[in-house]
Amino acid sequence: MNTITTTTASSATDNDAGCLRPLPSELDLVSIAEMTAQLEVLAREGFGAREGSADELLDRMAVIELAAGRRGICSVRDMLLNQHCLLLDLAEFEEVTGPPERDTSEDLHIYRNLMLAIAVSAAESVGCSVARIYAQSVRLGPRTCAPTRALASDEILLLRTMAMVEQLADSTSVMPVVYALMDAGLSVEETIHFAPEDFHAPGETFPFARVLAWGSSQYEPGIIRCDVFASCILSRYTSTVLAAGASATEMLGGHTDTQDTSGWDAAERATDFVLNRFLDKAGLLHACHGITSDGSRRLRIEDVEEALD
Repeated sequence: MNTITTTTASSATDNDAGCLRPLPSELDLVSIAEMTAQLEVLAREGFGAREGSADELLDRMAVIELAAGRRGICSVRDMLLNQHCLLLDLAEFEEVTGPPERDTSEDLHIYRNLMLAIAVSAAESVGCSVARIYAQSVRLGPRTCAPTRALASDEILLLRTMAMVEQLADSTSVMPVVYALMDAGLSVEETIHFAPEDFHAPGETFPFARVLAWGSSQYEPGIIRCDVFASCILSRYTSTVLAAGASATEMLGGHTDTQDTSGWDAAERATDFVLNRFLDKAGLLHACHGITSDGSRRLRIEDVEEALD
């Protein structure tokens, strides 16, 4: 049996004391179809989904739209008000259309995350509080028993959507940058060393955007290719802080003394807190336990230097 519960994320209430008020009526003006079409564009262009995952996610969103339509639900607000019923409908759909004895718990997580991504996009489009959306979203238990794991494609779509929306609201916010760096393949240890000068947009030398990874206990230093999403987030952040007078060498951890290990430890704990707070907003802190970095896009610095010679 699939159990669905609703809880309030403490982090979601930090900046909106009234997040438990009724959902804003403006969301009645936004249709599910409109938002899925918007997310499709982002996914196809590489912002919302990693390469190769867009089609599956868009198929799932089409199923959400179909299930909502069967209940006469068209607006995003009504979708949010009927999250529990829709998720149960979607779980039943998977049980009927899937293989015998199918465990639909994975499907519940996927549909829940996609509905939240739709809602977050809708809230941004009409300028209403996203915090209310997070606070009133359905929360599910752990997705797997693994202590840490790579994020699933639906989780990536949700977190990327949240990061883009948060940065549109505040281009100096650290939270989207921390997530974008880890999404690109940096570890938490490496994100605190990130400075504006470490990001490079595509140019004549390299046709792709890239970021310097300083190395950690897990990885050697290297150059990481940035996809469209990471490039967009890092480009907007670096250009904003530099225009505001920040130094190109000012690190994200806000710490400069490389000999003061206690200072770096504190910065790493603070960054880890920022990341966990972001996951908690999404309702994924307990669903995924943690994030493992992807090192597949990391190039050795020596190889890059040889290519430049």
